[in-house]
Amino acid sequence: MLFFSVSKFYSPKPKKKRHPNTSAILTLRSTGLTDYAVVPPVIGLVSRFIGANAVGLAMGILLAFHSIGAAIGAAIGSHAFDNDGHYDVVLAVCCGLCFCASILCALIPEKFNRSKGKNENGEDDMKMKSDTNDNNNEYVRCVFDVGSGATKAHVAIIDRNDNQVKKSLYSHQTQVLLRHDIQSSDDGTTFSKNILTECRECLLKYKKIANEFGCTRFNGIATAVFRYAKNGEAFLKLLNEEDGLSIEVISQKEEGKVGYLSAVCVAPKTIVQENIIAWDSGGGSFQITDSKYNVFEGPYGSTHALTRALEKKDMSFDPRGSASPFTKEEFDTLIQQIKLDLESNVVNNSDEPMSKECQIVFNKLQAASDNVQVVCIGGDTCVFRMAAYLMESNGSGKIVETTMEKFSRDELYEKIIEMLLNKTDVELEEMGYPQANMLIPKLCLMISVMDCLNIENVIYRVTNGSTEGLLIC
Repeated sequence: MLFFSVSKFYSPKPKKKRHPNTSAILTLRSTGLTDYAVVPPVIGLVSRFIGANAVGLAMGILLAFHSIGAAIGAAIGSHAFDNDGHYDVVLAVCCGLCFCASILCALIPEKFNRSKGKNENGEDDMKMKSDTNDNNNEYVRCVFDVGSGATKAHVAIIDRNDNQVKKSLYSHQTQVLLRHDIQSSDDGTTFSKNILTECRECLLKYKKIANEFGCTRFNGIATAVFRYAKNGEAFLKLLNEEDGLSIEVISQKEEGKVGYLSAVCVAPKTIVQENIIAWDSGGGSFQITDSKYNVFEGPYGSTHALTRALEKKDMSFDPRGSASPFTKEEFDTLIQQIKLDLESNVVNNSDEPMSKECQIVFNKLQAASDNVQVVCIGGDTCVFRMAAYLMESNGSGKIVETTMEKFSRDELYEKIIEMLLNKTDVELEEMGYPQANMLIPKLCLMISVMDCLNIENVIYRVTNGSTEGLLIC
């Protein structure tokens, strides 16, 4: 279109009668051959930025405004020609609009797809180290998931054509108790210097490992605890400017979407994707997301559960504090307390009713359809993994490799009573459970959510946080 616009400046003025010249003929032929060549790249960009499942709608909106603009442009152009006898002013305005559009395109944030930071050489290109991957259709990517209780990293080879993971190179998580730290601060909203140093050192360790695989670009997400931490934004800015790590705070809705994509990556192929409801639970919050990316946003995580457990025994919050051992009565009381928190502050909160999206997910779970399957995701220390281990444990309750088959709320409840109650942290650690002081509180949170939302059974699948979903976003 720009070629057409420029060529018009050199076309003969309408007032002077001349025969059609070579410039006009070449312009028309070039336009005919290249006019729709822009469509495939646009479809590719739309797919990358908003997802393949919305390409049809997005292209429809684009074409609608394209048609409206074409009609308005033709009307203004003809009016200008009637008044001036030429298109010079109109074409100059078109060139200006093209320039403005180019600037707007450059400002589009490439969330999740590319890092906003620079590579090791300070360059902004997308090239990866050629000594690791000589295939131009592939590149090495490293993503981070900085959660409330653990910091995760995942390095993988990505296929540029379909944006899918071709090979996972490295996946690991490290316990960094950010939510516990901020809960222990004087104002409840500020990270300590020690925890931020610990988190930074962890990320830089992961970056060094990723470099060894030939990765030169790094990006990721920061979740629940960073949404309200006073010094969280400054910390992430430091990581970007000094360490080249672009980590962005995302909303709980966005966190739910990434969690759903992670669940789809690992869910059994026998489950239809549209029937999957993903459940991701961390230190500061939980998200339950359906295939339309409607998210039930739970405000509580394992830190809240531990806080409630300590309160029941008249203990102030301590990241390393423990309410163990639990009797059956204490166990049931904690479940009811967390359930009451959910019902009064989320489900039945008259002052702040559930959003439309929360209500949609809530209604789907209440309907208890046989087609719907809740898929829980998480890594080494997540509550779902502990529950799955417990369900597959031997008579002693010790951790064994789990088949991660479907299990119900009642089956889990009975296993906890049988295997875990009246045991100290030392005994739980000897059985192989990590974060023993949080084990029972976490499981109480899980059962409370299942009770409150009418989740009858779940399937657990191992992920490294939400990094599987981040890699394909």
